Amino acid sequence: MRLREALILALALASANAASATTWHDGDVVTYTETHWGDDPSGDAAILLQANYNGVYASSSGLLELGIPGAAGFSMLFTSA
Repeated sequence: MRLREALILALALASANAASATTWHDGDVVTYTETHWGDDPSGDAAILLQANYNGVYASSSGLLELGIPGAAGFSMLFTSA
C-alpha cells in the first residue's frame, strides 16, 4: 500500500470513530504542579500516585522506564511510586 492510500485509509478510519467522540468537561482532567508529586506525602497528587502506581504499571512488573535503555542511551527507571 502506498503512503497516500495509507493516509486516506487512516483518515477514513479516524472519521468513522469521530461520531463516538465526547466533549471534555470541567474536572475531566486534573493537573498538579511538580511540587505536589512528592514533597507532601499526604497531598492529593502523592495519594493518587501511591494508590494507582501498581495498577497502572503492573503489566510491566511495576517498572516504568523513560528514555533510551541500555548503554546506547540514558533513561530513568522507576520501581515504585
